[in-house]
Amino acid sequence: MVEILTSLSVPAKIIIVAILAIMATSFISTLSIRKRYKRIGEDLKNELNIESESFNYEVLNSSLEDYKTAAQSNPNEVNTQAIIEKNFHEYHNGLSLGERFVKSSVSIMIILGLLGTFYGLTLSIGDLVDFLSESASTEVLNSIDALVQKLISSVQGMSVAFITSLFGIASSIIITLINIIISIEDSRESVMVKIEEYLDNNIALKYARVSSGSGQANGMNTDFADKFAEKVEERLKDVFDNLGNQLIAVTSYNQNSSEGLLKSVEKFDKSLQTFSENTRDFTEFNYNLRTNIERMDISFADLVQDLKRSTRDFAKSHETIKELSENIDKLANKL
Repeated sequence: MVEILTSLSVPAKIIIVAILAIMATSFISTLSIRKRYKRIGEDLKNELNIESESFNYEVLNSSLEDYKTAAQSNPNEVNTQAIIEKNFHEYHNGLSLGERFVKSSVSIMIILGLLGTFYGLTLSIGDLVDFLSESASTEVLNSIDALVQKLISSVQGMSVAFITSLFGIASSIIITLINIIISIEDSRESVMVKIEEYLDNNIALKYARVSSGSGQANGMNTDFADKFAEKVEERLKDVFDNLGNQLIAVTSYNQNSSEGLLKSVEKFDKSLQTFSENTRDFTEFNYNLRTNIERMDISFADLVQDLKRSTRDFAKSHETIKELSENIDKLANKL
């Protein structure tokens, strides 16, 4: 491995050194940033600093002063998280820059490895092109040593490509594992949560008590509000009394109307009963009329039969009279 590294070209060595330097810088930055966040958290836990409300780190003092200023106007609507983030960006911008560098170092090392890869491939392809261009001469083909030397120089370019990629990928894996084990982002969020808890649970309670005390000092305003409420209540009572009287009058009027309507309904019901009785009488009359008509029909039928018998009798009498007259005529002629 050492022989391969010593046989590399100067640009390849520079790329490998840059990858190793970025890896070391990222590791050291991770440890230093995490240590700084840890110290800020310890400073916030110090009971003497909490009682005196004075800390060693300016980011804590500035966050405390900004919170007090915002809580004086309205303690119930203070954006604690925004205050903490503003002060961290103001006093620890270098830590934010270090976090961004640690996050980007993995990509930078991989890019440098790819750069070495393309550089090695370029060298290898250039040597192959030179070898193929010189292979037309018979001297190169006849000399085996020259042929092997050209092939070795071409393979050296390929070794540069693979070694730089190997260093870049290995370094990125190491930094990724370190970031998983020692997470800077988790340390920063833990410190911010502790600061927010301190401001909301300690400082906010003091201003809540002060605001309640100022509420007692404003007793005159409360009395005025009570008197105003009483007057409003009296006015509303008068309005509702008048409205109640009007509703009672309307209700009595509606009651009278309902009684009149009920009497009309009763009269209409009686009219319906009378009509029903009359209809029943008319039905009986219709039934009797039909019976009488049937009887008259039977009587007319009997009369017709009697008339038919009488007609037959008259016809027989007529024939008898006719025969008698003929006999008389015959007798008269004989005489």
